[in-house]
Amino acid sequence: MLNELGRMMIINHDANFAFVHIPKCGGTTVAKQLHHYDQGELSQPGFAEISGLGTVDRMHIPLEVLRQHFPETFRKLRNYRSYALIRHPLKRFQSSVFQYNVMYGDNAVTRTQLELSVNRIIEDLNEFDDGTRSALPHTHIHFQRQADYIYSAGERLITHLYRLDEIDAMLSDATDYLIGAGGTVPDRPNPHAFPTATRVAQHNQSRVYRSKLHALTARIGGRVIRTISGQQLYSEIAKSSRGLFLTTNIDSYAPIFNSDHVRQFVDEYYAEDLKIYERQPS
Repeated sequence: MLNELGRMMIINHDANFAFVHIPKCGGTTVAKQLHHYDQGELSQPGFAEISGLGTVDRMHIPLEVLRQHFPETFRKLRNYRSYALIRHPLKRFQSSVFQYNVMYGDNAVTRTQLELSVNRIIEDLNEFDDGTRSALPHTHIHFQRQADYIYSAGERLITHLYRLDEIDAMLSDATDYLIGAGGTVPDRPNPHAFPTATRVAQHNQSRVYRSKLHALTARIGGRVIRTISGQQLYSEIAKSSRGLFLTTNIDSYAPIFNSDHVRQFVDEYYAEDLKIYERQPS
């Protein structure tokens, strides 16, 4: 079961422990630190076809989908000490937009182009929000509400929530618990040698293609590399060359996300996420 779920969560049965990965909330960084404690065979992150679900992103499966399709893992999660990181919905929406634009969008590089992309995303999310879906399509999974990774059928499953800028405290708390509860593993990393919140913020900075040409080159080259050499080599090349094609200089796009239109959408669509974030002590 864990092999099917990939890195959606870190789970340790000896310690009755779980970490749930909410999209765009620092979960990849946490997984890198805690994956030694995972007691399942971790598959590579990516997409999979699961009966009854279609194409899913194995890293980001909402709890209701977990309940319906992975009942044994869901049952254990309900009884385990569990952790997750949360993020302010507006900041998270902005980060999700940039990731979507790089992965699936129209190679938007100007403010006008990105504004059109944001409007299309908002239209898509409103169309998907018809009450029949327990998960957004895999192309839009980074926009899934954070509440869907914390609650299932009105029941809160995640026992320990931390804001993204509290990642150091979360990792320290989680690792101390794992060690104390007998969740140790051979060759585990120094439990307090964690990246600072500042470094995590830098790692998770939003990025945009430097130009249309950079976007076109990256996408065509990526398809060729994947076809010839496979996903693993492609991932390594993409990571090492990211700075050549993408830039973190996104200040010019700030007015888009501070507009009344976007703020109203976030306030309404992510209303429950805002309540969760504001209730969480800073």
